[in-house]
Amino acid sequence: MTHEKNISKLIISSLFYLAALFISGIYEINCISNYIGKELEISFKISGYTSLLVSSVISIIAIGLSLIIILLINTIFKISISVDDIIVGFTDITSVLIIFELIKLCLSILTIEKNLDSINMNLDVVDQLKTSSWYFWQSTINFASLLFSSAIFGLSLYAMNGRKNLSKPVLLSVILFFSFYISNIDFFNSL
Repeated sequence: MTHEKNISKLIISSLFYLAALFISGIYEINCISNYIGKELEISFKISGYTSLLVSSVISIIAIGLSLIIILLINTIFKISISVDDIIVGFTDITSVLIIFELIKLCLSILTIEKNLDSINMNLDVVDQLKTSSWYFWQSTINFASLLFSSAIFGLSLYAMNGRKNLSKPVLLSVILFFSFYISNIDFFNSL
């Protein structure tokens, strides 16, 4: 397959991931807005949609930066995995991320309303949501998606290189995992 086709597949896959992020986020925003008072609903939706847009764009940028980091490491350290194989690996990553985002959406459909029923809207809603089972499973699935997508990337590179020299795909996979992990740390929560 040509280089251009691999890049276009990665772009299309990234756009599908962006769409999955939007669908999942819009559902969650709408569910939460149904539980807050009418006087806060409009400002909550504006803030929620703005946050969704920014975080979704940042997710795509993080994938792009991770791709650049992997390509630079591959070139600088002469790991000798083809650029096309790395791009195909990143297409596989976005496919895994789409699947996990759909799992998160299904989980939200099943659990968010139950968790919202037990929230006291007179207290800090965000802190209450962070202690809910919905938030726990969302965080767990986020971490699992990072782990699985990094593993799929390594396995994809390993398979495309004729199942020889496992150390190079594993190295790039570990670097990818840490770059994804760092891009997902909630710095403001840890202060």
